[in-house]
Amino acid sequence: MLFKLLEVTGRSSGAVDTSFVFRYVWDDLIVRWPISKRREVLAAFLPRLTEGSASDESNAIVLQHLINPMVATVFTLPSIAIAPGIDAVSESDVVNSSEQRGAELLRAPVLSLIHQRGWQPHLTGGSQPMAAPKASVRLELVQLSSVLIRHAAPAVADLRKDIIKFGWMFIRNEDIMIKNASYVLVAQFIAAFDTPLKIILQAYSSLLKAHQVESRFLVRQALDILLPVLPVRLGQQASEPPAAGAAALPAWVLLAKRILVDNSASLAHTTHVYQLIAGHPAIFFPFRMHFASNLVGVLQKMCLTHSATSETRTLALDIMDLFLAWHEMLEGHGGVDANHNLVAASAEGDANRSSDEGVGERSTSGSSLAAPDLLLPESRRETIVGLLLRMLCLVFDFALKTNLGPRALDLLQRYLDSTKWQPMHLRLTFFERSIQQIEAQGMNQQLVLHILTVLSTVTSQMQPVWFEEYFGVLAAIIRKCIVVDNGQVQKIVASMLRQLYEQAAENERLGSSPAAGDLRSHVETLVNKNLQDGTNTFGTLLILHSIGEYTGEQFYSYIPLLMKHVQKYTKEHNAHTSALNAHAVSAAATTSLPPAGSTPSMAALNSEGAAQKPATTNNSSTNLLSVVTVTGQTPLAVDKIVKGETPLDILLMLLLLLRQHISRLGDQRRSFLTYIIQLIERSSDPALLHIVLAIVREWVLDPQDVFPTIKEKAMLMSSMMSFVHGSASANDNVSRASVRASANGNTSTGSSSNFGLNTLATRSQADSQGHEVDTGDPFALLERKYLSLVLEVYNDPRFTRSEMTMRLEQAFLSGMQSEDSEMRSRFLNTFDANMPPSLPVRLNYLLETQSWESVASTFWLQQCLPLLFASTHHRTRPHLSATTSRSAQNGLEMDIDVNDHEMDGRLTPERPSTPLASVSTKDIIDPLSRMVLVDTRFAYRVWVALFPLLWQNLGSKDRHDLTSGLIRLLAKPYHLSLTSTRPNVIQAILDAFCACNPAPRLPPQLLRYLGQTYSAWYPALTLLENKILDRREIESAIFDRAMGVELGAFDALSELYTSLAASHYFYGAWKRHCQYKESHIALAYEQLDDWANAQAAYERAQTKARAGVLPFSESEYCLWESRWVETTKRLQSWDMLLDLGLHESLPEIELEAGWRTWDWGERQAQVRQLLKATPPEVASGPRAKFYETYLTLVKSNAERAKTADFQRMCKEGIKACLQQWNELPPVGTPAHIGTLHMFQLMVELADASNIYSSLASTKVENLETKSGDLKSVLQTWRERLPNNSDPINIWSDL
Repeated sequence: MLFKLLEVTGRSSGAVDTSFVFRYVWDDLIVRWPISKRREVLAAFLPRLTEGSASDESNAIVLQHLINPMVATVFTLPSIAIAPGIDAVSESDVVNSSEQRGAELLRAPVLSLIHQRGWQPHLTGGSQPMAAPKASVRLELVQLSSVLIRHAAPAVADLRKDIIKFGWMFIRNEDIMIKNASYVLVAQFIAAFDTPLKIILQAYSSLLKAHQVESRFLVRQALDILLPVLPVRLGQQASEPPAAGAAALPAWVLLAKRILVDNSASLAHTTHVYQLIAGHPAIFFPFRMHFASNLVGVLQKMCLTHSATSETRTLALDIMDLFLAWHEMLEGHGGVDANHNLVAASAEGDANRSSDEGVGERSTSGSSLAAPDLLLPESRRETIVGLLLRMLCLVFDFALKTNLGPRALDLLQRYLDSTKWQPMHLRLTFFERSIQQIEAQGMNQQLVLHILTVLSTVTSQMQPVWFEEYFGVLAAIIRKCIVVDNGQVQKIVASMLRQLYEQAAENERLGSSPAAGDLRSHVETLVNKNLQDGTNTFGTLLILHSIGEYTGEQFYSYIPLLMKHVQKYTKEHNAHTSALNAHAVSAAATTSLPPAGSTPSMAALNSEGAAQKPATTNNSSTNLLSVVTVTGQTPLAVDKIVKGETPLDILLMLLLLLRQHISRLGDQRRSFLTYIIQLIERSSDPALLHIVLAIVREWVLDPQDVFPTIKEKAMLMSSMMSFVHGSASANDNVSRASVRASANGNTSTGSSSNFGLNTLATRSQADSQGHEVDTGDPFALLERKYLSLVLEVYNDPRFTRSEMTMRLEQAFLSGMQSEDSEMRSRFLNTFDANMPPSLPVRLNYLLETQSWESVASTFWLQQCLPLLFASTHHRTRPHLSATTSRSAQNGLEMDIDVNDHEMDGRLTPERPSTPLASVSTKDIIDPLSRMVLVDTRFAYRVWVALFPLLWQNLGSKDRHDLTSGLIRLLAKPYHLSLTSTRPNVIQAILDAFCACNPAPRLPPQLLRYLGQTYSAWYPALTLLENKILDRREIESAIFDRAMGVELGAFDALSELYTSLAASHYFYGAWKRHCQYKESHIALAYEQLDDWANAQAAYERAQTKARAGVLPFSESEYCLWESRWVETTKRLQSWDMLLDLGLHESLPEIELEAGWRTWDWGERQAQVRQLLKATPPEVASGPRAKFYETYLTLVKSNAERAKTADFQRMCKEGIKACLQQWNELPPVGTPAHIGTLHMFQLMVELADASNIYSSLASTKVENLETKSGDLKSVLQTWRERLPNNSDPINIWSDL
């Protein structure tokens, strides 16, 4: 059935597409069949050849589309199964050797069937005329036989006599295809088996004479198979006696030479012979001199005649390449050949091996050897080069419309290579003629580019003396091509101009010649015109890059024009970046803004400032980034950077050009540096920033550069702080920040994380990647290179205590916090090397002298800890204390003391300890130093446990000095950036103070401020409580003259209790501290929730105080006033509070009372005035935001439709609530209830807005639906009522 299917398919006309059948046969049968199945198919088909059951045409189709591919794939497939079930076959059943596959395939009875049905019937009458179908069958059988001999020669060795007879019969066939296919079979046979010399020579001679075009590929295939084995089969046998004194040539060499000589007039009769020689350079190498003249002589006929074709020109290039290959072989042999005889090749080898396989070293005897200069003398090389030039410059179809042009150009370059050959004098006049012809046709850019490419190849190898001869010709060509508006043409013109200017500068006579003067004048006029008009800016800048150093004083006239272009392109680039930033901001706003009438969600609130879609870079930027990423270096050469003609490319060219002439800019230098700073701060193109960084690096580190000045260099370096991830200037560039955020997994750049900026995840990821951090971030490499430059500046003695290092302090501190562990370590080592080892000095420097303002938003104690660890003796042995020191807050055990009896600031043991013989201090300190840099929380615990140990080892004077510095440090305003960071530096310092004995003496009001602002509630409470319990500080206010501050420990403590709503602590503290029984009585009433009596008690106390009966203190009188206000609120006496706020100018109390008593729709103006009068800390709180949001809600109906303002105010209010919640302790306190209440108020405002919108759109048609929605909202309100135990003020607020 399969045979019938193929027969029908093969005979079908072209009107029906039957290709799917052949695809099925190949994909599903031929490729997948195991060898056993193939044997079955062969056994079923071979009898058809002689039985007559099928026509010759049918047999030919089956042979062509099934049998021959099926047999061939047995040897070509990577693996094939012996038995069926190829998917389940084990490795032991897979056959990989060609001999094994052939033996398995031809196992009896398959081989005997091929012999009986395929070869024997054709051993007679092979020369008789046959019908076309019969001929097609024989052609397929010949091809089948060739495959078997090629891949399975051992399996058919016993039948080799019949096989050679079979092949030899068809050599005399009149069908040219069968005849040459038979030659392929005979060649395979000669390569596989020993064959009589007569047969070999006859076959080889016949193949050399076979020149028919239609079967040339078969002749070439047969010769390629036969030629590698001829030296083995024939040896050095000569076909005729040599002449006297001449070396005997092998017969196969002589036959080839004779064919070339006898048919030299006809290229068609010798093409295949030339292809044979060119395809086997190693085999013909010993006899190269016998063919060199013939090969060179035929080149012109192959290249430049009217009958030349693409095939002959390809062959010509092959011959030219052949000479170079022979020359390289000759150089490899040291100028002489070692052995003329070829090493025997294996007869069982692959007949289609490469041209030089199986060929060993050769030698020649007598005159067959030639010196290297006889193979390619200058005359012969000039001939080849002349032919190449004429082909490239005159035959445009050859050069442009085929793929041979680049190959010919490469050959030209290799023949002109001055490192291998003596200089060659060439005439360049025909280049001028070629340009004239192109000019007459309209200056085709493609042709101009091609001619200039060839000309630049020639001029790159020209000697200086020849430039003087052809200077006028080259200048004329340049003047005609310089106006061509093509980037590639302009690059070549600029390169050639540089050559001419360079030669004119070195040759005084040439430089003063009229031709050189005319060229200079023409170029100067053109450059000025283009810069003024803004035309062909790309080409003009290329020219200036090439000849700028040779223009002398003339360059000064270009500077103003160049600066205008710098300004223009800088402005355009920054405008593009600003547009990207605006798009990113608007996208963030759109994402974070909830739809009208909906409640803002937490996701929407957190999405503000989140990473948006990063800005994409253009092709030039991408190409440069790939170069920088692969090499790690930023090239500053125009040819390596500029790949197009975009505005970015032109801007880069301007920067690189003026960078070379920075000393010539004069007054324009400041403007130029200003533009660079603008690009540094605003650009989001990483490629441009890499270039700018490389330029600045060159200026900074070059000691010979006078310009820019040290001040200008410092200004440039400090502006590059925007490259550092997380810096304020970097975050200002929204598009750049979005690219970095996107590369880091679209993480938010907000600072509200509980782990701060340096979280464990970020650090561990960075350390696991080594110094290759954030490979997807195009700015990561830029940051590393900038920090490396900063490090080089600090390690350079020339910049010690200079303005440069002062301005780069922020960058240095950022380098100490780099996510790149290697970079971070280098900065810390540099810091450590420049600090004395004494611990007190280091503590004072790190906590007092050193300014951490630039990295205030980070947990910079992580960087202090390794520097403190470095002060220990690394060679000493650690000792295990008898009792371990445990941190009271964190439970972290610190049981390592360093044995050092000198009090130089290092740790000393206090108790007998047990030595650890195998461990040094360095083995513990180094890993610990790395760990604290990785995890912020771990660093926090280490600091809390370590500082008390350090404090314990300090003297009294050192403690006093350190305490003074710590007070100044903690009072710094830049710590405000830590208010939303957990844990933060303030928490760590105060927590460590709690474990110190004695604790550092800090001002109470400072402790109160730190505890409230930085969520250090409990450490501040502990320190203040200890102050109260300390007998030296019992009084509420003690003036410490040494400190110069007033210590109000009790006032600070009570205020912290009030902020946390810790009422019982508050009552207990005041009951022990108050001076009058009135205060005690009023506080007792409050504890019993007897608010009326408490109010009366506070009123009586104030009356007595005003009457002078009680000599009250200021703090106690403030208690009476504040608690009276609180009791009045609890009694809901809002009218009294409203009057109090009005008369005492207390807008906060007036607003709270007015919220319960006023109609705010009528008093909007008054409320807004009160909101403006509130203190800033109150105006930014959630209560004030709530009032503003409510005012937006109660606008008139016409304005209410604009809900964007309401949504914005509602979002700000919820943010204020979140901030207040974050400031409270992580554990629940009564103060959290008030914040939760504010959340509820904001949510219900949003619900009220939804109700307004719903009522505005309610009609008769949708009344039922709208009423249902309203009922659900009201039901939610009912379920969301406060608890019965909540204060009455919360109920009244709703």
